[in-house]
Amino acid sequence: MEKIKKLKKFLQENYPNFQAFNTKNICGDYTEQVYNEDGIIVDYCSSYGYVEIFGLTNEEFYNLIDDSGFSYLKTFEI
Repeated sequence: MEKIKKLKKFLQENYPNFQAFNTKNICGDYTEQVYNEDGIIVDYCSSYGYVEIFGLTNEEFYNLIDDSGFSYLKTFEI
């Protein structure tokens, strides 16, 4: 689970409480890759302030998300 710890640290330091998705946007929003480690890729959309996270299982991804129903990242203790 070290890869998840590294990801959480990166997200907390750079994108705290941002919306996050595990699917590619279909609207054509411009994103740039900001993280690529251990088979995990994070793309950031600066226009709308969200991240897309790929390379996790559904369970791993949903453990990063709060319970609000709006796909916001949790606050992680790092």
